[in-house]
Amino acid sequence: RQDEDADANSNDAQACKVDEAESSSEAEMDEPEEDDEFTGLLRYTELQPLIDWLQSGDVALVRASYVLRLAVRPDGRLPRRQELPTEALVDGPMLTRIAYEIREWESYAKHPKYVDDLELMRFPPIVAVSYAWSGREHPDADGKQLKEVLGPAVKWYMSERARWIQPGTRIMPDVPRIASDFTADGCDFGLFVDYCSLFQTPRESPTEEEAFQRALQSMDMPFGHKLTCVWRMTRRLEGQEHVTYAERGWPLFETCVSYLLTPENNCLDLGTDAAADALLSHAEFDEEPIDPEEMLYGANYFNDVSSGTFKFLKDKRANVQVDSGEAFKKLIKTKLFAESKDKELVQLLFQQITSAIKEGVRPIMKPRSS
Repeated sequence: RQDEDADANSNDAQACKVDEAESSSEAEMDEPEEDDEFTGLLRYTELQPLIDWLQSGDVALVRASYVLRLAVRPDGRLPRRQELPTEALVDGPMLTRIAYEIREWESYAKHPKYVDDLELMRFPPIVAVSYAWSGREHPDADGKQLKEVLGPAVKWYMSERARWIQPGTRIMPDVPRIASDFTADGCDFGLFVDYCSLFQTPRESPTEEEAFQRALQSMDMPFGHKLTCVWRMTRRLEGQEHVTYAERGWPLFETCVSYLLTPENNCLDLGTDAAADALLSHAEFDEEPIDPEEMLYGANYFNDVSSGTFKFLKDKRANVQVDSGEAFKKLIKTKLFAESKDKELVQLLFQQITSAIKEGVRPIMKPRSS
């Protein structure tokens, strides 16, 4: 667009004598391009593209508090997006609060009091969950992953958020609190879980089908954006016989893109033996309304030296390190997909984000004296 504008400005006077109707028509054609200001690397580093994606209607965030209530029920299991009650969804006011929270920390991070503050885990309010479906009809039909992994992780994470929100705390007093109210709603956060966040089969209208297809082609956003936190549920639980996380294609894609831009502290592996043991202390649920004061008892993160439960959940990133489309293409060949056409899609998405990174990062020029 900039090249086109420059060429237009350098044209001779005859080119400027276009009639009014033609100029109006050209202006209308240019409008869509002017709206898309976050392209390339900015798509994965700026907050606004992420918020725009969440507001598109193609995807939905689920309230963590709702997932916690499901985990309490003996017959609790995740519903399809079409079956989610309104109160289960992150609505406009909550999304506005989430955006404000992120912007406040991003503003501080530009001029921190101490550089080490940027290494702290801040428990971001948008979490993308990567996991293996246990069946084609439902990803967790018996609710085991919900009750044994996802629920305890939500309870722990919410406790840590409560600690960072609590005003007047003596824990890291020089570091800004999370910019949210010390209430149940303020401690709540949004979860992206594909079964709840995307329209599932049977899709009852062309509108749902179109939204699903658009969402599928944007799965680089929840797992590749640097402002989200990614939880990988990598363990196959006792009694389950489905294809493992490590054998699946989509989980490999989600893992690889999360390792590109997402800060190390924002990538958690909930499937290790150490993680399973650490989450046991958060596995008891209560049907009572969430009380921020009580949640504080489950928080044990102080910093990266004394990090409590977080130490056992932090992703070691030792199994996969892929930063090029060709390397990813070799890995993905051996993985399984429920829909074979998805293999080509994840390759395109991975190529898209890695190309954006390479084009968006300027090469560091060494001084001549070196």
